[in-house]
Amino acid sequence: MPLWRAFTATGAHLLWRVPANRVLPVQQRLSDGSWLSRLHAGTDSKKRDPVRVRVIAYRLQGVPGAEESGYRLVTDLLDPQAYPAAELAVLYQQRWEIESVLG
Repeated sequence: MPLWRAFTATGAHLLWRVPANRVLPVQQRLSDGSWLSRLHAGTDSKKRDPVRVRVIAYRLQGVPGAEESGYRLVTDLLDPQAYPAAELAVLYQQRWEIESVLG
């Protein structure tokens, strides 16, 4: 959470992948299938200092090496009309492909 707060304080927008075991309860479902939730630091056992996030869950069909269980992303871009979940998932996949090529 310190990094999340530091980055967003600069005006940057974030789109981060989160592990499947991270609990992200649905607070509000959005029109594109994403939902609003709260993200807590792993060390915040009392959950006192959450960050509001939008969760995007999706699967990559027909992509070799893609995880069958799918992927979950969190972002501070909360408006599904301005930032549709499908478009954000495609952007994340493109970043992933670029990273793989550079690696």
